[in-house]
Amino acid sequence: MVRPRRLAVVALAAAVPTAASADDEPAYTLHGFVLADYAARITGDSAPGVSDFLVGEERGRLEVAIETTELDAAARMIVDAAHDAVAGEARLELREAYLDYRAGPVDARLGRQVLTWGVGDLAFVNDVFPKDFGAFFAGRPIEFLKVPNDAARIAVTVDPVALDVVAIPFFTPDARPAPDRFLYGFDPFPPGAARRTELPPRTLSSTELGARLHGSLAETDVALYLYRGFFHSPSARPDDPTAPSVVTFVFPPLSVYGASLQRNLLGGVVSAEAAYYHARGGAGAPPSSGRWLAGFERDLGTDLAIGVQYIGQLTPGAPAVDRYVQTATLRATLLARNQTLRLSLLGFLGITERDVLVVPAVEYHVSDRVTVSAGVNLFGGARSSTTFGIFEDDSNVYAWARMTF
Repeated sequence: MVRPRRLAVVALAAAVPTAASADDEPAYTLHGFVLADYAARITGDSAPGVSDFLVGEERGRLEVAIETTELDAAARMIVDAAHDAVAGEARLELREAYLDYRAGPVDARLGRQVLTWGVGDLAFVNDVFPKDFGAFFAGRPIEFLKVPNDAARIAVTVDPVALDVVAIPFFTPDARPAPDRFLYGFDPFPPGAARRTELPPRTLSSTELGARLHGSLAETDVALYLYRGFFHSPSARPDDPTAPSVVTFVFPPLSVYGASLQRNLLGGVVSAEAAYYHARGGAGAPPSSGRWLAGFERDLGTDLAIGVQYIGQLTPGAPAVDRYVQTATLRATLLARNQTLRLSLLGFLGITERDVLVVPAVEYHVSDRVTVSAGVNLFGGARSSTTFGIFEDDSNVYAWARMTF
């Protein structure tokens, strides 16, 4: 899972001075950015109806935050106006819109918000909330990996522990890489088979529920997680296993029971996380599985940081080739030019699946308000049906520039 500090909305760099002249008047801040973002396939491969450009977008964002000390309440709204040059269309997106209220040890938040749990670095064990993997695979700014939810969250803090409870009444699936942008190297179903998607019903009984109990014990951050809802990545349900004419993508019921810990050790930060994914049945449901990770991150000097992770998944009911899946990750970050230049290398190695994703990137802060970035997403694999091997034809180069205000 992505750490919250890595998923913060990094666009908020320059606040307009607070507009508050009296203690009982609300204070407000106004932020925003303009972003130009592009990514293109570099393999030379193509297919009918599939663009060579994965991203071609100009975006403007406006964020308004209001806070009143008299009521101990706050509100925040983030609205994006985006032009998609690849699709030739413009749209408005409500990224966040929520109200906060505090009463003693209780904090409540209601509305559209981004939810992130766990301690992994781009490895998702107890973070079951929806994500946009197409945005990540095309090198978009990292905040676009997380998909917002319309949810209610209550946090109760009684030192040294805190309890977070989340209710999500409207199911939102993962945003998969779009087939009109990405060249999927493997499709198990005939090209003539019709595809359709069946989302969970929007009823009270389908409300997703999550709870996290977290605190500090013996200088270690410890958390326990519970979740009851649905898989956010779809499972295929063909009408005929041998010669399907219709394939329905469904999101079977799911319960997750997990834990994580994180502490300073050996001059760095050690992280561990585990969860049991209990598939609660339903047509097309995948088998239950156990998932875990162990990671270590350390600063080597003042400007170089290295992080590694080992990720495992055991699925007893799966075929032998998919029963035990192992993945390793590496992140190296070097800061230069008074920390205005950031050179990074991110790597995913599928130990079991024998595939890779390597992302070298550079980011430069031209000024306090202007940032530019460029990088390459390199996919590879021994088979075209694995996590990264399926996108081998989609290796791409990306670049974006952002100005905040």
